[in-house]
Amino acid sequence: MSEIAVGIATAISLAMAAMLGVFQLKRINGPSRLDEGEPSTIVLTVAGAGLFFWGMVSLIADQTVLRRPPNTPLSAKEQVLLNGAMYLAGLTAMILTTLRIRKNGLHRLGAGLSQVAPGLIAGCLSIAIVLPLIFWIQSGSEYLWTLLGQQHNSAHALLILLGNTQSIWLRSAIVVTAVVVAPLTEEMFFRGQIQTFFRYAFRSPWLAVLLTSIAFAYVHEWWTRPSIFFLGFCLGYLYERTGNLWACVVLHAMFNLASIMIYVHATGG
Repeated sequence: MSEIAVGIATAISLAMAAMLGVFQLKRINGPSRLDEGEPSTIVLTVAGAGLFFWGMVSLIADQTVLRRPPNTPLSAKEQVLLNGAMYLAGLTAMILTTLRIRKNGLHRLGAGLSQVAPGLIAGCLSIAIVLPLIFWIQSGSEYLWTLLGQQHNSAHALLILLGNTQSIWLRSAIVVTAVVVAPLTEEMFFRGQIQTFFRYAFRSPWLAVLLTSIAFAYVHEWWTRPSIFFLGFCLGYLYERTGNLWACVVLHAMFNLASIMIYVHATGG
């Protein structure tokens, strides 16, 4: 994509943002996500359950299915299956724990079934605003890494696997994991639980967005952190504005899908 085309897309995205009131920053205070009397730490219980079962799947797989000589790398199939299983275990644990300990907990988080449609609309509008801006951040950070002489991988590990395999089912599993399972799990964890805790613990939606964005960027590869931080900040702002977790899932999913499409196009895969 030429810089002229991206420039036009950026101008359109900024105009859309202005029309939708994105820059009216006082509107960040969205719906409450805790019932009256609920402690903010209740969402940490949910987050802890997700982390526990995420880790258990990894541990069980390492001790049983994946037992191998030391320093032997996982095969592409094993990497994809383990990654997907860990995400699904964490997501399932968080959903079940929320249902068990919080009345109307999923709806409070903005993850109820009745909230899917408005979340889909908000997420689609948001990706049109966010994607061109991320392009400039990625371009700027790449220039900075080159200037500093910092070497890094050409793409995310899953994207590299996608480009290196011809197996249809394995390529499909990678796409489903990246576009469906990962956004659902990461948004439920980072925005749904961690950001909610920060919002009520510090009584500041802006601080909650900032801290969660830092944590979100930290768990990704170092060379992607500037763009991932910006994506996380946009996701956090969208969540505080709308109170709709589905909107964040859709934005996150479409960003991942766009990354896959750009990588496949660039590599001819």
